[in-house]
Amino acid sequence: MVAKIEQVRLSRDTSAIDYSPSRIVSRLNMSYYFTCVALESGPIALPDGFTSHSLSTELLLVWQSTSPRVPVATDGADFVRLLSQYSDRFLYIIYDDGCGVREATIYQNGDVAQSFGEADELWVPLDDSGMPLAGATPIPVDNLDDNAEYDCVQDGISLGLESFCIAKSVSVAQIRQIICHG
Repeated sequence: MVAKIEQVRLSRDTSAIDYSPSRIVSRLNMSYYFTCVALESGPIALPDGFTSHSLSTELLLVWQSTSPRVPVATDGADFVRLLSQYSDRFLYIIYDDGCGVREATIYQNGDVAQSFGEADELWVPLDDSGMPLAGATPIPVDNLDDNAEYDCVQDGISLGLESFCIAKSVSVAQIRQIICHG
């Protein structure tokens, strides 16, 4: 729930800027955060507060939500325990583009089998026009030059999807679209 905003005061002239609550909410929604699970299962009966989407006949995406359009984070351990009831193997995904978190963990029989995150990311340098350099060799995050600009070409979620053998079925962008926009 968004608190009512009575007045916004800034030290510079802001008379031309729309600070109405609806405009501010719209600006806040530009960043996405969600946790979800991909599991190998057909449709299942989930507890109240959870939403699912079939990605294929044998692949289900599950997330906790308060409404179809507003995903909410739950405690990761609780989420994993809950989903362990439905499948022995699943992929737990954490996405937060506000701070660059793109992580995925494969669970097998309730235990972590593989984890993918920032240390696994690969980046390519950008040219002067802001486009990835053609033919550039991807660089691990630990080897990036602080004075150069890069684009991420492989993140933890993509690696998790690939390792979970569903990268060809769904992308990170498609998952974000399904969860955040219905």
